Amino acid sequence: RRGALEVLGPLGKRLDAEGAPGVYLQGLQVFGRGGRLLYEQTLAPKLVKTVSSFACERGISIVAYSGDDIICETTDEWTDVFLQYNEATPESRGSWREIAP
Repeated sequence: RRGALEVLGPLGKRLDAEGAPGVYLQGLQVFGRGGRLLYEQTLAPKLVKTVSSFACERGISIVAYSGDDIICETTDEWTDVFLQYNEATPESRGSWREIAP
């Protein structure tokens, strides 16, 4: 949500300040007036563990949104791609096995 509003410049700042409703992350987060979270769809922890194991075995970087944050195991040239799209700076949070509940 933060990245979408920032790319709008002054209009995004105004919409954020006014708590305008919005649909973000391809409909996975829906906010009502005042910025109140109305709906959020997240991945099942078992699926996160399966995908992270698959990626780890193949040396693939994966990232995930957690609210307005972008999280990853470690930052690298692939996670840094998000920076050119006005997204949040990916944060290294350690092993996905520890991140996923």
